[in-house]
Amino acid sequence: MAAVGQDGNNQMFPIAYAVVEAETKESWQWFLNLLLEDLNNVQPKRYAFISDQQKGLVPAIQNLGNHVEQRLCVKHLYGNWSKKYPGFELKEVFWMAARATTVPAWERAMNRLKAMNKKAWKDMKDVPPAMWTRSHFKLDTQSDLQVNNMCEAFNRAILEYRDKPIITLLEGIKHYLTKRIG
Repeated sequence: MAAVGQDGNNQMFPIAYAVVEAETKESWQWFLNLLLEDLNNVQPKRYAFISDQQKGLVPAIQNLGNHVEQRLCVKHLYGNWSKKYPGFELKEVFWMAARATTVPAWERAMNRLKAMNKKAWKDMKDVPPAMWTRSHFKLDTQSDLQVNNMCEAFNRAILEYRDKPIITLLEGIKHYLTKRIG
């Protein structure tokens, strides 16, 4: 498990990681509670967690409280949605709605989507807008990220260590992080 943030240069900054037996709701809850406890000791704020709807992670985030904003990775959301609703025009309108920064702009995009394909519109209306469109993100979170690319990049960077014995895995991650921070 890993939590990856964004540093002052908008670069990936690994915050915390843990090795668990399985990615379950309980293990995610344990990890997130420890992470938030540590982060709040440094700087109490609101936090946004972006997930790709992994089992266990979504309900664990929901149990954290009001100081945490839960978002879905729009790239993953679109990937799943586009399997049912392919096409360039639908893609353009989907991303127009996702990138909208005001509620009226989001509503215009959603109305356009409804005119193009009512089922596609209904599927997106069923997803709470606060989880995927900038127009509904909380302002005090101070983040407009919509994708979990940084986590994907971190996972790719440590891929060579993931199937190693535990000490080799942890030493490999430590070496990677030391090199990256240096």
